Amino acid sequence: MLHDSLGTMALFAAALAPHSTAQDTPAAPIVATHDGLQTRGPDYAASFERAGLRFTGDSTTPALGLSFERAYRRDGESLRGVGRDVAPTRSVASGDVVQYERGPVVEAYHVRDDGVEQTFTFAALPEGAGDLVVALRVQTDLEPDIAGGMVPRLTFGDRRTGRGIGIGEITGIDARGARSPGTMRYADGLLELTLPASFVDQAALPLVLDPLIGSQVLASSWYCGGLSGIDAAHNEGTDLFMVAWTGINCGVAEAASHGAWTSAQRVDRDGAMVGAQVCVECDTFTISSTPRIGNVEGAGAFLVLSTDWWFADWIGLDKVEAGGGAFSKGNTTFSQSRYDYDVGGSATARTTAVVVYTDGGGVAAWQVELSGNRPVRQATQRLTPVGSGAQEIRIASTGGDAERYLVVWEQGSELWGAVLDPDLVILDQGRLLDAASGFAGEFDMDGDGSTWLVTYTRGGAPSDVWALPVTWNAGTGTADLGRSFAVAASGASENTPSVAYTDGSFLVGYRSSTTGQRLVALDPISGVICETASVPRFDSLGAQGNGDRAVIGWGGYASVSYQSFRADDGQTLDLGGGCGNGGEATGSCAVRGNAEFQLRLRNAGSEVPAVVALGVRSAGLPCGPCTLYPDALSAVFVPAGSTTPQGSAGVTLPIPDVPSVVGAAIVEQWVTIGGSSCLGAFALSNGLEVQIQ
Repeated sequence: MLHDSLGTMALFAAALAPHSTAQDTPAAPIVATHDGLQTRGPDYAASFERAGLRFTGDSTTPALGLSFERAYRRDGESLRGVGRDVAPTRSVASGDVVQYERGPVVEAYHVRDDGVEQTFTFAALPEGAGDLVVALRVQTDLEPDIAGGMVPRLTFGDRRTGRGIGIGEITGIDARGARSPGTMRYADGLLELTLPASFVDQAALPLVLDPLIGSQVLASSWYCGGLSGIDAAHNEGTDLFMVAWTGINCGVAEAASHGAWTSAQRVDRDGAMVGAQVCVECDTFTISSTPRIGNVEGAGAFLVLSTDWWFADWIGLDKVEAGGGAFSKGNTTFSQSRYDYDVGGSATARTTAVVVYTDGGGVAAWQVELSGNRPVRQATQRLTPVGSGAQEIRIASTGGDAERYLVVWEQGSELWGAVLDPDLVILDQGRLLDAASGFAGEFDMDGDGSTWLVTYTRGGAPSDVWALPVTWNAGTGTADLGRSFAVAASGASENTPSVAYTDGSFLVGYRSSTTGQRLVALDPISGVICETASVPRFDSLGAQGNGDRAVIGWGGYASVSYQSFRADDGQTLDLGGGCGNGGEATGSCAVRGNAEFQLRLRNAGSEVPAVVALGVRSAGLPCGPCTLYPDALSAVFVPAGSTTPQGSAGVTLPIPDVPSVVGAAIVEQWVTIGGSSCLGAFALSNGLEVQIQ
């Protein structure tokens, strides 16, 4: 599922800074004490009473209490016998579950290593008509970010400590598995969770109302003005993100002379702050803006770019160590550009990053070395001449294991792109979208060095969000353009796309005039949307490499926050075993109910017969230098015709929409005819174990 950092529909504490390895410790079972039922997780504690739940992190963080108030239809009456004045008819505590039966409503808490999951199950509905509402009384000293009005999510935060609890993505699930998003409203200490009448009236009972309650981190709140320019990157070695942003400095007396500082904060995979903030560009009268950040794995460091409003032709290059957070200021470098620049990090042992920028309408790139104490600009490559009309520019957050970077820039009413290697050699270059595509001047892009996704706003009344997949063709040494598809075309106005690559799938965020901020996990080739969620307003969506997480950052008038998300779109394990020209087995979006799930082969031999073997995992059957991993006695061999000239093939494997498939695992391995590695006639891809989510 697509969910926040510590679990779907889970209530938990924001982890503490500095980073602790306590998150690897399992939660304790529920125990009865003289103070009631209690449990303790790696970084939280919870107690359960008939009156409700009390949840807390460490001793410095205010607790959050939730107690059941009542359940009712908006235009009807409350359920009889279901209210705060009536004790539960039955309480059950067993292992890691606490249940309170309140007539036809069962309130349940499921203890997890990373928090407490809460659900409300209705065996019968309240009388009357209208929306279904569950009202909860909130007891806390944490401050809500919004009071009054219907919202998709809500945050209670502590500005002293920067910790908070976010509540959102209310979901209704009926007995048939049908789902509907809900909303919430908070006022005067009462939190109302609401499902729309249109869904409730058609729902098959029992009906479950499932609120998402997750952690959120308030990075900073000491600025006197708006926060902007948020970006993020991920370091694989430390498994840490770094989030960078720009905020107004309140330390200068004259408002007209306020400085704007670029700061950065390391964040763990669960969204918790690690170590102290780093002030990247913080001279008193500096007006820094537009941070861009990339991770350089071989150097164990992040490269942070920013510019100065007073000296718009300069780009600052600064280094922050991923492990300890040590900061070293690099030289500011002339670019003839004000805002149009970006950085691509390295996911391999290389110690260089690629910086791309526009200068006078042209496009150029630098290679920046980070192995020393400071970033050092080295080689330069020009992609287009000055005066060619280039404007906004993006580069993939990493070159992936293949060490290939896609660079995309806006040129007039078109999008152009180029593929570079780490030494700035141009591998391919050309137009991605022409004027007839409807491109409307907003785009983002990310990928893994072999597959990229370009998201863009398509003009019209109203506007839509579309995506263009781009894949590297190893046979021809060129980038192939896929079929553009709609990510969001609901009839509302959808725009401002942002994208992050995460372990074979992509997270795409966008803004909708009717549903607010949305985040979807999708398969880049088929365009199938695996999952969707409401999220806070975001200014950036950042992830890097093969991790399963992305960080969303968003700014307010005087604060910046961020939250970690992951896409459980099917877990995969590369078993190896490939040989010859067998290519690479892939699979993504392996989720329950995906009727268009595909097993794919890429970079195999050109125009040769291909068969995919499917089965349970075995110890492996050697065949020359190859190893066949699907159990040979029970495997099913499915012909896929011939590979394309680029060495690709695919087989559609619809995944049923039934609970029993969740957690099931299959092994996929491709056999191509015409190789010589196995039995003198075959080549094998790697074996890939895919677990359905």
